Amino acid sequence: MKNRSLGRVYGLSVLLIIALIIFSLPASTPAQTTPLKAILNVPWGPETAVGLQHKDFVDLTAEKTKGRLQIAAYYASSLYGLDQQSPMLQKNVIQFGAQSGWYWQKLDPACTLVWCPFFFPNKAKMAQWYLTPKVQDFLENYMGKKYGLMNLPDIGWVGSNPVLWSTDWVLDSLDKLKGKRLATWADSDDALLGAFGAMGLTTNFTVHYTQLQTKMVDGAMGTAIPNLKSAGLGEFTKYRHLPFLYHNALSTVVNPIFWQKLPKDIQQIIIKEVCPEVEKRANERILALEQSMIKFAEQSIGQKEVLVPPEVFFPMLDWAVTNIWEKRIRDYPDGLPLWEEGAKVTGYTLKNGKFTGVKEAWEKYYVEVYGGKLKK
Repeated sequence: MKNRSLGRVYGLSVLLIIALIIFSLPASTPAQTTPLKAILNVPWGPETAVGLQHKDFVDLTAEKTKGRLQIAAYYASSLYGLDQQSPMLQKNVIQFGAQSGWYWQKLDPACTLVWCPFFFPNKAKMAQWYLTPKVQDFLENYMGKKYGLMNLPDIGWVGSNPVLWSTDWVLDSLDKLKGKRLATWADSDDALLGAFGAMGLTTNFTVHYTQLQTKMVDGAMGTAIPNLKSAGLGEFTKYRHLPFLYHNALSTVVNPIFWQKLPKDIQQIIIKEVCPEVEKRANERILALEQSMIKFAEQSIGQKEVLVPPEVFFPMLDWAVTNIWEKRIRDYPDGLPLWEEGAKVTGYTLKNGKFTGVKEAWEKYYVEVYGGKLKK
């Protein structure tokens, strides 16, 4: 009887020890039994640089998460255009979207630096600016809270935008601008041209082909290189003028409520594994695409690249600084953190809404980035 009691006590002790060990172990993440589903809206076509960048995003997400997050992508505005995308994201009708830098400023003028003439000398400087913590925080906090959008750090490119494409004339003096009619993207471009005697006609690049063919315009200002073929710039414009007026960056946006509900490890996979690889591929692809477009134009009509001389570029830059950059800071003060960070990245000085050191920084860029020569 005594031995039986001891056996029961011993058995209970073992069970208690096992129970204690089990309950002291950290709780494991419940196994995900079915894949999570999401919709990605891409207003550009599947074979464009934007479309291919987001195909990478979809494929890499499925691969890196081992199928736990599956994204269905819809291209060429087959679901929603850029104007409709933001409201649909806010309502969680779609979970991801392709967002160009140009559209950030259209959505809110506080983001106007993303589409500002002559501010960034090349893609590298703009990408550096985009990825700084202050810019990412601004997009997440200011834009996120105001518009329900969260920006992912997979910076790619719609393309870079030469200052001018001209039909049969070279911009080698400011007098050449007088009386010219040029297709443009924005009212600020029209104002810049107007200051030097030209007329800007704000239109979409999709009608440039007809405008150039009918000689309604003498050229186009700020149209991106990847649009060269579709916009007729490779058939009707003999000269491609640098430096670049704009660089149109691209990233993926996501509904923040959907994002917060994703398992933490999937969030980390997207941020640390998917986005860097998407960005790497996007940069390689846009370089190859722009080179192929330029080759097409050079072979089809003998198009030539021209760097506008200092006596043309620097007066235009000076006008833009005073009448566009500084004016935008005054008009849209919420965006000041973006301008401050942009000034740091580019080597300008911004104090009390005024820029200094822009000409000196650009003299270096003019020589080192574009291979130009400054007149002594």
